[in-house]
Amino acid sequence: MRLATSTSDFNGYGPAPEDLLELYARTPFRYVDLDIPHRFAGPDWEAYADVIGNAAARLGLTFVQSHSADFYIGGPRTGTFHIENLKNALRLCRRLGIPKTVVHAQYTPFIRYENGNPERLAEFRRWNKSLYDQLVPTMEETGVKVLVENSAEPNVGEWCYFMTGEELAAMVDEMDHPLFGAVWDIGHANIRGNNQYADIRALGSRLCAVHIQDNDGRCDEHTSPFMGTTDMDAVIQGLIDVDFKGDFVFECFNFPMRGGSWPYSRRTNESLPYPRRLTHPSVELKIAAATWMYECGKYMLEQYGLFEE
Repeated sequence: MRLATSTSDFNGYGPAPEDLLELYARTPFRYVDLDIPHRFAGPDWEAYADVIGNAAARLGLTFVQSHSADFYIGGPRTGTFHIENLKNALRLCRRLGIPKTVVHAQYTPFIRYENGNPERLAEFRRWNKSLYDQLVPTMEETGVKVLVENSAEPNVGEWCYFMTGEELAAMVDEMDHPLFGAVWDIGHANIRGNNQYADIRALGSRLCAVHIQDNDGRCDEHTSPFMGTTDMDAVIQGLIDVDFKGDFVFECFNFPMRGGSWPYSRRTNESLPYPRRLTHPSVELKIAAATWMYECGKYMLEQYGLFEE
């Protein structure tokens, strides 16, 4: 497997997306997971694609997957412009040669998660199918695959999300489209204490991508492997046993953590009478951390004979 990480890891370290790629190129990573928030998928998406594509070509970086925005933000209804932005994100992926993108399943305030309630889960699948169906024509136009992701209660509360491999597999089967698949976030699963080997086996050939991150089992920290409690052997053995064909892609934007980060932030005492110098790690520390993370991933894959340059 090839190693990649997300451009979101460098958020806050540069004013423009091409600046983030400049920093990315100072690490050993040469394969990239491109973060595409709504603001980059509006009417000017083509200009953004050209700028970011030219920067990647100049820096010798290759995009292997991406993460698009959600259907809507902070409200109970799906906004038409969000759907249009997601369609533009798919077009942007085609322009950059990116074969697949993640679009989270979307909660609805009318369906609350009830573990083990098949009727609720079926209702939630139907709700999300009505959203993903709106992307199908653009998926077919572009050839870009859309991936649904697992979540966890600490992130979404009582809102019903897909929490296990079986639940995610059922959503892929509900869509029943060759350009629709699943991404497995191992950090989300670790918060819940899932049996990740069983989850990955349940997904089987539906699994098209992974998000590799770690946490302490309580909060979605998005830190590096070996900084938390995730059973990495179970994850990799699962990937081997389902003959996973994707890349080993990190999503560790809190390694190290900047001030003001999600899901928690560094404590600060604003009453102190001196300037703050340590709220954010320096860019040099961030690059060093990303370099360590690459070596960590290389070590993990080499133990199983899976590492690819």
